[in-house]
Amino acid sequence: MTPEEKIRQLQEQLDNLSVQLKAFSKQLEDWRKEIPDHPQRDPMKSKDIHHAHQKSRFVLENFIGLRLIHFVGIIVLVAGISLGVKYAVDQNFISELARIILAWLTGILLFFLAFFLKKKYQTFSAILFSGAMASLYFTSFGAYLYYSFISLGTAFVLMIVFTVFSVYVAIQYRRQEIAVLGMVGAYGIPFLLGNNSPNLFAFFSYIFLINCGILFIHFLRNWKLLKYLSFGITWIIFLSWCVGGYTESVYYLALGYGIAFYSLFLIGSLAYHGIRRLPVDNADLLIICMNSLAFYFAANIIYAYNYIDYFGPVTLFFLVLHAVLTLVSSLVLPLYRNLVNVFLVMTLAWSVLYVPTEWNGLIITLVWVILAVVLFIVGLWQKIRVLRIFSISLFTLTLVKLILLDSNNFSAVNKTIAYLLVGAVLLIISFLYQHYRHMIFGEEKKEKN
Repeated sequence: MTPEEKIRQLQEQLDNLSVQLKAFSKQLEDWRKEIPDHPQRDPMKSKDIHHAHQKSRFVLENFIGLRLIHFVGIIVLVAGISLGVKYAVDQNFISELARIILAWLTGILLFFLAFFLKKKYQTFSAILFSGAMASLYFTSFGAYLYYSFISLGTAFVLMIVFTVFSVYVAIQYRRQEIAVLGMVGAYGIPFLLGNNSPNLFAFFSYIFLINCGILFIHFLRNWKLLKYLSFGITWIIFLSWCVGGYTESVYYLALGYGIAFYSLFLIGSLAYHGIRRLPVDNADLLIICMNSLAFYFAANIIYAYNYIDYFGPVTLFFLVLHAVLTLVSSLVLPLYRNLVNVFLVMTLAWSVLYVPTEWNGLIITLVWVILAVVLFIVGLWQKIRVLRIFSISLFTLTLVKLILLDSNNFSAVNKTIAYLLVGAVLLIISFLYQHYRHMIFGEEKKEKN
């Protein structure tokens, strides 16, 4: 190889390294933007103990001055705008149209202020933008719902535009605060506008639309706090309405939105992990369980107003639903064993709950014992630990039922049969644990001398 060729080759390698260095620098800068107010450290002073001590003294002040104050401030500002509008309504200071126009102008002013401050004060700009979007959300919602200045179609289109725009800007800023304040904060805005009974279709469509935007952001950025807040707030609002505001006339609307919220959060908890082939963590498994329980309580409340015998059909529906989810997840997502186990446990739990709706007395005890025995045998044979644990838990529940409830209701013959059966089965299971401990616990049998 000639010297010219060597120089050319080295120059190409140097150019490639330069391109990689720029790419790495950009990636590092992007990562730093994802961490609010990321401290810029001088590598030559990384071991400076005095600097570290001085920094630790101002951690609390940093948190309050750079994070907490503007977070609380924008919430108070938006709340003040809404309360001011309400006060103006009560005192008739300005016309209804003027109130809405002023609120819209406030949101637009906050938006432009956030835009001009973005380059130098990105965190503060993000907070201002989230406040602007929250203000535009509640003003548009109130303009339709309480003053009828715009039609339902116009309000719905505005909600879509605001949601899409908030999603886009939150991704551009790489700031979770925008989503938390600008979208999750919008949940509470309708309640600040007054005590009027809202149009339920518009109200729950509004909530559902916000959730779609939030879960889309979570899918792109995996901002878990955002998903947890939307999940908790949505079900609190829906269950509170079921308890205090539900009537028979809105049966199909209530059931439809219950199914919609349940499906949305179930898909939202699984989509990120499934598409990216990532394991489902314990927090998302807990969300899946709580999502099912919330929908189960809501369904029981809804059916209780319309049917006398509601508990059995509702429980049977959830039993079948989770049996289908168990089957589908085991076929489509066989590597997600913990997810399959969660659906399986919920199926078995609703099976146990369903038994008392069809039988009573000694029959319940016998069915639970038979179910527990079957589960233990299958768990032992197929080496499924969750089935064995559930079997033992069901035996425990059966024994507690015998001691606390059945002792006063059963006849002497029934009590004798129940105690003998449960005691004998428990001894047999204890023997099986001893005999197959090498298979259950991975222990090897000791050789006989």
